Amino acid sequence: MYLVPVLVILDASNALSATLNADAEFRDRALHIGAPRLLSPAAVALAEFELHVTANGIALEPARD
Repeated sequence: MYLVPVLVILDASNALSATLNADAEFRDRALHIGAPRLLSPAAVALAEFELHVTANGIALEPARD
């Protein structure tokens, strides 16, 4: 089994719709679906993402090529 962190952008009119869309799409596979955050299209285009993943308190380092 592999754990693959995924950041998903959903085009929805409000936070509830975004949450329901994420739940419908990932219900059978996601371990956790967090609360949606509203970002403007410009902010998304220019965003730099930093993701830290832990499992049972153990930091999972990024996979190496």
